[in-house]
Order: sequence, then C-alpha cells, then structure tokens
Amino acid sequence: MLMADERHDLVRTYLAALDEVDFDALAAICKEMHAEAHAVLKEKRNVRTQIMVDLRYVGQEFSLSVPIELRQLEAHDAASMRKAFDDLHERRYAHHAADERSR
Repeated sequence: MLMADERHDLVRTYLAALDEVDFDALAAICKEMHAEAHAVLKEKRNVRTQIMVDLRYVGQEFSLSVPIELRQLEAHDAASMRKAFDDLHERRYAHHAADERSR
C-alpha cells in the first residue's frame, strides 16, 4: 500500500434517460467536480482526471461505468456515449441491445 498511487473518486448522482439528459447541467457538474479535485490536490503533480458515467439499459439493475470526455457532454453527443456503452456491453457480456433505451 505504501507504493500505491493516491486516488480520489468524486461522485455525483444525476438520473436521466440518455435521450433526456440536460447535457449543459451535466457538463457543469463535471466542471465543478474537476475544480474540486484540483483544489484537493493542489500540491500534487501529474494529476489525471477521468469522467465516467454509469449507464444501463432500462429495466436492468446493474450499470456499466463508461469513460467519456467533457467534449462529448459539451457537444450534447448522446450518440457517441451510447455507442461507447453498447461497445463496452458487447465486450463484457458478448451482446448488446442497440434498440433498447438506456439510462
């Protein structure tokens, strides 16, 4: 444990169907969390941040954490987020349901 990298996970809950997301609000939340992370780690060098959204098909109980970029939120790019989710679901479970709604 003495040699492990320091890690901080910041989490916010935002529930919505992917086709109903307020992307501006979600981008603002991510920017707020980014500022909070840098405030906590202001003395650290080589800080790396990553945005993850937990997505699942409607009706499923378990979600997958999908890495996304802030630019996807700023561009309101639900299609690329959905594709990343479907691709991850395919790799994890050997199938995906592109016609199902996701949350």
